[in-house]
Amino acid sequence: MFCANCGKACHPNAVMCVNCGVMLNNSNATQQMGGGIAAPNQTVVSPNDTGGFLWGFLGFVLSMFTAYIVPLVLYLLWKDEYPKRAKAVLKGMLVEVIVATVLAVIIVALVVVFYIVVFGVLVSGGYLYVGSAAALPMLL
Repeated sequence: MFCANCGKACHPNAVMCVNCGVMLNNSNATQQMGGGIAAPNQTVVSPNDTGGFLWGFLGFVLSMFTAYIVPLVLYLLWKDEYPKRAKAVLKGMLVEVIVATVLAVIIVALVVVFYIVVFGVLVSGGYLYVGSAAALPMLL
């Protein structure tokens, strides 16, 4: 077998040319490695790795119900063999963190506005004003 880039002779099971470093189109080496092609000292990435929307949605939903533990464990388990899938789960978790933070800020703002509108309570200068009632000294 010869390298298509430099023309040097290569071992029949070689994955890359030792002379120029170009990946060889070698079906024998690919079958021996389980379908993926890997350079030396590199892990084999699964060809079924799809980092699609549903993996991100899974990270979003799991982080809502498991306090971010399960998405982090999935990321650690999948980061080498399924890097796209692991990254999608982590992105889903990050989106959930942002959504939860924004919703918490909105809820707090609505509670404050509701309290002010319903009870008509404003605090100013150490006095508590309730509606149109007279100013009452407030203990601070």
